[in-house]
Amino acid sequence: MPLNRPSLAVSPPALPELTAPTLEKEESFDLSETGTFSKGAFTMGREGLEGRSNFTLDDLEVQKTLGSGASSTVRLVTDRVSGQNLALKELNVMCDQDTMHMTINEIKILHKAHSDHLVSFIDAFFDNGRIYLALEFCDAGSLDDVIKLTPADARPRIPEPVMAEVVSQSLEGLAYLHQEQKQVHRDLKPANIMLTRKGEVKLGDFGISKQLDNTLALAVTQCGTTAYMSPERIKGDNYAYDADIWSLGLIILEMCSGEYPYPAARNFMQMVMRICEGPVPTVQADIVSVPLEEFVRSCLAKVPSERPGASKLMVHEWLISRSSSPDTLAEFLEAQARAKESPPLQE
Repeated sequence: MPLNRPSLAVSPPALPELTAPTLEKEESFDLSETGTFSKGAFTMGREGLEGRSNFTLDDLEVQKTLGSGASSTVRLVTDRVSGQNLALKELNVMCDQDTMHMTINEIKILHKAHSDHLVSFIDAFFDNGRIYLALEFCDAGSLDDVIKLTPADARPRIPEPVMAEVVSQSLEGLAYLHQEQKQVHRDLKPANIMLTRKGEVKLGDFGISKQLDNTLALAVTQCGTTAYMSPERIKGDNYAYDADIWSLGLIILEMCSGEYPYPAARNFMQMVMRICEGPVPTVQADIVSVPLEEFVRSCLAKVPSERPGASKLMVHEWLISRSSSPDTLAEFLEAQARAKESPPLQE
């Protein structure tokens, strides 16, 4: 079942900015008013998946494991009928309620999303106590993979025009997620920014995304990867869409240096104190342009209301002044793939 998707939009119109008043603390997960939703041949309810999907395990040939975590494993599979490569995410949802909620939330977001900058949902099915999500396969891996493959002596680690393209498309995904889906991603990090060899950037892993009651709501929960959390989230304060902007700022710094921007912490509390009370990390001034420095500084404002929204950042001087395109990213990824296949000879 091939993906018939529209061509990549490089310069979409900016969406209006939003402000967010205080909201009372609420539950971090809400399935829906009725407790169910439908997609194609299956229905998701509070007890899990019901009905039949287009796939079974027998329809899919496993190629290799792409990654694994505490509650899920992702494999590259091929649909035996169409020949299409897919990313098959396997989740053991029968063991705890939190994982069930995260699984339902991820399917809810993906099945109704219509953006070139979110990983596409293909199908889902239930087998032997596990839910399987068939997702679009991003053949260039994650931004985390790309950062790790760049030469350690490169300054910046990823060329600025390539960074600009990754950030520009990520912002398109965030603008859609925030303003159309009313979602805070809450786990934005290099490993959840997926890439294709065509130079496309897609946000993935929405298991802990929080749907706000409306575009002006604030959420009060703590989950996700703490290292990329905004200070207000770590402290348990109200937060909204601008929490994702903080995460994006840290990701840009990581693309510049090749390393997580805060110093290594001896323990969890030291990391928390550095993020909440310590100085904001900055980029090395002599390796990037002044507009990029200003862009990162605005993303990492300690006061959430001082961070620009995704749509405003999309027209920031740094992105506008860079003549980058999906081809810029595609050429970089192709060169990196060639270097990986043919490493230089050791003297």
